[in-house]
Amino acid sequence: MLKRNINFYFIPMANIDSVKYGNSLTNLSGSNLYDSWRNPHKIYHAELFHLKNFMNEINKDSPISHVFNFTSEY
Repeated sequence: MLKRNINFYFIPMANIDSVKYGNSLTNLSGSNLYDSWRNPHKIYHAELFHLKNFMNEINKDSPISHVFNFTSEY
């Protein structure tokens, strides 16, 4: 019943390239992704920029009510 009323989207990790080199909070350009969430730059924060565009497209059809960020940093 729940699957009929709710759409689930799982995005495993948006910062894979930087985590490979031991940077879990910054991307390869050295930008803190948590600080850049509100207004990501298309080039310097590409992972956030495209993720937010994807979420905005989803939100047009049916409003997003919850977003969960599972991280071991905090």
